[in-house]
Amino acid sequence: MSEEQPDRSWKWYAKKIVRIMGGGFVFLFLLIAIRITLGAPDTDALRANFAKTKMSKSAQKQALQVVDCISSNPVYWGAIAPVIGRFRIPVPGWMVLRFRRRLAVVDYSRSSKSTRMWIFDTSSGALLKSAPVRHGDGKGTQKKSYVTAFSNKPGSQLSSLGVLMGTFPAIGGLKKKWPSKKILLLEGQEKGWNNNIRTREIIIHSTKYQYSDGCLSTPIENLSSFISNLMLGGFIYAHYPSAKYKKSSKFLNCGAQ
Repeated sequence: MSEEQPDRSWKWYAKKIVRIMGGGFVFLFLLIAIRITLGAPDTDALRANFAKTKMSKSAQKQALQVVDCISSNPVYWGAIAPVIGRFRIPVPGWMVLRFRRRLAVVDYSRSSKSTRMWIFDTSSGALLKSAPVRHGDGKGTQKKSYVTAFSNKPGSQLSSLGVLMGTFPAIGGLKKKWPSKKILLLEGQEKGWNNNIRTREIIIHSTKYQYSDGCLSTPIENLSSFISNLMLGGFIYAHYPSAKYKKSSKFLNCGAQ
């Protein structure tokens, strides 16, 4: 007599799939956990490599404060907004920093004609990319190499200060103000300073113009590197020596919270 064939109904296959998926999720979780565990910021290496750039001393100091605040403050939760919809996904900031290991520093105290954005690997301190970025023209009031005014208000056409997060890449060209084919959506992390970034449609895109409507725009040859390094949780610190921002920023006053 032939052996009885096992019952391989849809339930049998469903159980197999669930087991395989479960094993895959466990493996993925372990990889993420290992990366986060080994991804602590190397502030000494960052400090040394900051000093090798033309970043201002105040930008260097405050960028390190931002890294220290995010990595040592477990109660800080960042926010990522998907491409579609206005709702936010809360994420533990220190986990994002350890997993993505990216920090971009924009030094608005420097001329728009010079390099004033640097992207670093926070776990090694290595400089990954440097490039010029434009600032908002403020409806014509900031059409000069050095910017002096910033805003969080919709319609201001000014750049915003503080800590931002790169979220999702998207396809541009759908709106007149988004001329490049590829863009990176941003999410502001500081109420009163940049939390209207999403509403204002402030993004990273390429441009051939000297000024923007508040976006972090850059020559086309830099765009792919900006997006790949900062998407899905890369932190951006937009700096200017503002006494008001220094006094009120939650990232520069972690100990006072």
